[in-house]
Amino acid sequence: MIKRSNRIEPNPKPVRRRFPWLIGSAVIVITAVVSVLYWHPWIDNVANGPVPLAGHQLCGDQIKVNFDGDEDMRQAAEILRVDPRTGRLFTETKQEAYARFQEIFKDMPDLLTQARPEALPASLHILPRSQGDLRAWANELRARLPQSTDVVAYIRADLAAQLEDRGMEPPSPCPPSGEFPPN
Repeated sequence: MIKRSNRIEPNPKPVRRRFPWLIGSAVIVITAVVSVLYWHPWIDNVANGPVPLAGHQLCGDQIKVNFDGDEDMRQAAEILRVDPRTGRLFTETKQEAYARFQEIFKDMPDLLTQARPEALPASLHILPRSQGDLRAWANELRARLPQSTDVVAYIRADLAAQLEDRGMEPPSPCPPSGEFPPN
């Protein structure tokens, strides 16, 4: 004889119903975290405007734009700040360039005595948002920023090839951010 129990057994939900929801949630969370980590430096820099070059050691592909005066550099920074190709934008006034020059050549007093702040350019250093034709962008900037005195595209692969041609070691690997961490 079969005994009947008055207890009602819960009907467990099939695992297959929960599993896609769990995977979908995990994918969304992982995607959000990766996106924030990847894009945060770009968003922060573009939203808050250009930042001073001091304290940053750039190593990625970049465009450097020189100016005779700080005000010309600041005006160009406002133009480039809204350019969608601009990832990170760094400024260096003439005085900041002179301070960096003094730090780099601190062991060469003869050279330091001959240098003057007005002889050094104010400059913008542009790290691109994504890989593109930096040479073409530099050519465009020459025409778009007539107040600039020099526009140079620095491409890491070109530098490595030049060093190799001279029998020198290639540059050390550059982080994806385009700059070395602070010392």
